[in-house]
Amino acid sequence: MARGFGTIASVAGDRQDGEARAAWKGGVWHTVVTVPRAQEKFTFARGQTVPVAFAAWDGAKGERGGEKAVSTWYFLSLEQPVGVLTYVAPLVVAAGAAAVELAGLHALRARRTTPGGSRRSFGAAVRGWIGGLRAKLTRRTKRA
Repeated sequence: MARGFGTIASVAGDRQDGEARAAWKGGVWHTVVTVPRAQEKFTFARGQTVPVAFAAWDGAKGERGGEKAVSTWYFLSLEQPVGVLTYVAPLVVAAGAAAVELAGLHALRARRTTPGGSRRSFGAAVRGWIGGLRAKLTRRTKRA
């Protein structure tokens, strides 16, 4: 465990609570490091982000102590559990938007026929609908 340059300290094997396995495949090292989320030095809780970096020594090349390769910082976090609302809310919003759109189309179709029963063009129906909406808003504004 280290906390910065020159701060590496060995931990006796019986006090280590993490494990690592590595395999060389396709010219690349694949490594899995496991540590308990709650341990003596720190606790890794859901929603918390922990910065981590890795150091590797190539003993065959005589690397030891400060002679090593060091990775960039990686930020690990455990995702929080996802609630049902995350999946249901978009469906409810989409259904509401569809209902509003269908109601608007229904209103436009109803305005497309004149009281005498003749049909107006779609553009005339839209203009009539907008005019009616303006009239309602104007009446509400005058009342206030």
